Amino acid sequence: MVTNQAVVARGLITEADVINTHRELQNLLLLDGSEPIDAYYFCPHHPNANLIEYRQDCDCRKPKAGLLFRAASEWDIDLEHSWMVGDRISDIIAGKRAGCKTILVESGNHLASPIESNEEQTTVTPDYICKNLLEAEKIILGGMSN
Repeated sequence: MVTNQAVVARGLITEADVINTHRELQNLLLLDGSEPIDAYYFCPHHPNANLIEYRQDCDCRKPKAGLLFRAASEWDIDLEHSWMVGDRISDIIAGKRAGCKTILVESGNHLASPIESNEEQTTVTPDYICKNLLEAEKIILGGMSN
């Protein structure tokens, strides 16, 4: 799982809080009988962060693909045969940059303005658009591809 966590850069929570949230999510998945998530990667940076130590133009903040490349390196992931599923266009851009197939989930966030970035905005089209994660799962497990 890869996420932007600008709330850290704003000083609203700490990196430890994000890690604890990921642990709680993992516990909830296990209690539900779901498969655990192998690893969580997050970007605490923001180009206009309130906290100066987080104000940077990094390669890990989506729409850049740094977190995807890091995960691929650490877990021996073949990105060309992987899926990036997200509910923001920045997720889709990151996935495309990493060479993944992409699915945009229509959560409501998909209509939001692009996240703040120092990059020029890019127009991309997801490979698939779904109403929810269940539909995305069916596409992925069904082996559909463009």
